[in-house]
Amino acid sequence: MSNNFRKYSFVYDSLNQEKDYEKECDYLISLLDKYQFIGNKLYDFGCGTGKHALKIARKGYDVFGIDLSEEMVNIAQQEIKNQNFESSTPPLFQVGDVRRFRGEELRPAIYSLFHVASYQTSNQDLTDYFDSAAANLNQGGLFVFDYWYRPAVEFLRPQLRVKKVQFENYVITRISEPSEDNNANTMVEFTIFIENLDSGKIEKINETHLMKSIDKEDIINLVNDNFEILDTFEWLKDTPPTAETWNAVTILRKK
Repeated sequence: MSNNFRKYSFVYDSLNQEKDYEKECDYLISLLDKYQFIGNKLYDFGCGTGKHALKIARKGYDVFGIDLSEEMVNIAQQEIKNQNFESSTPPLFQVGDVRRFRGEELRPAIYSLFHVASYQTSNQDLTDYFDSAAANLNQGGLFVFDYWYRPAVEFLRPQLRVKKVQFENYVITRISEPSEDNNANTMVEFTIFIENLDSGKIEKINETHLMKSIDKEDIINLVNDNFEILDTFEWLKDTPPTAETWNAVTILRKK
């Protein structure tokens, strides 16, 4: 897991430029409000390049982001310098393993988005992930996380996909080839071509990302009695997930 995004970080935001971070942040805040979040301090588990944290901070929240990828955290920290935070507190970012992170203070909520939970590819990884969330939350604190929803992954099956985007003077083509490992995790082989339109030079990047699909029973069995499950929805909706819901979100409350 430590090698994820080492090279991919260079093109990560370009490949996800259509992602509506504003809508996702508003949805996250609506969930926090629905389950009576009190305060404004949040941990971001798996902050990546900081897109969620930066937008949430602008809404008046105090955000501390943690990510295993030094390259991603460097990008997030650079974005703080590129933006104006005169009327709000900029987020803080730190390189760290969310399975073992222990912050200097307990906070009333943690969010973990863009399938960070599914990068915990063993039951022990997931247990450590939930234990870490519990260790960094106030009693009654909320943990909101999204993931690949197993019933949909088993029904829809991962498919070979090709994505092509243009950003500034680059054309980026990503080929995603899925397969399964011995533990029924999805192994995605990324082949990425980066074409510089000015020079004509093409760079090739290869990375393998292992993903674990999750269902309700996994969550019940692995939270170690630290949490109660409040709800599970289709991502960006208020309805239960179905066999066609690839992305689900669950809200936990620390006991």
